Amino acid sequence: MNVDELCAAIAALAACSGAPAPKPGPPPSPPLFELASAPELVTPASSAEVNSAGAEWAPAPLRDGSLLFATDGRGGRGRHDLFVARAAGAGFAPATPLPLTSNVADGHTLGPAIDWADPSILYFTSHRPEAKAGKLDLYRVRYRVRR
Repeated sequence: MNVDELCAAIAALAACSGAPAPKPGPPPSPPLFELASAPELVTPASSAEVNSAGAEWAPAPLRDGSLLFATDGRGGRGRHDLFVARAAGAGFAPATPLPLTSNVADGHTLGPAIDWADPSILYFTSHRPEAKAGKLDLYRVRYRVRR
């Protein structure tokens, strides 16, 4: 049986069942992003400043070259906190936790994202005592990078 015969058989089965024959849909959209290179670990010269024995995720580069990210491997107030590693030469200075308003005791603060329409706003996901909608909710805070 070739493809045309198979398609005819499927259409006949659909007609017998009373179900409408499937209509061909639009072709799939091309991917929004393509990798231009293989992933690589953050440069070894600065790796210890951003990578810990724990897990780091959701990196958000800032316009000044600093790197905002979530981690569970650096201590902090909660189980997972937001940290920033300032740009320093070709690498980063040691990461420091964000202020107490973003990181909460015994909580999870994850996934930092900058609002590039208004770069003074930072969005993040957090598990907090005041959570209303679920275990993890979305929050936003106005911030500025101190020089």
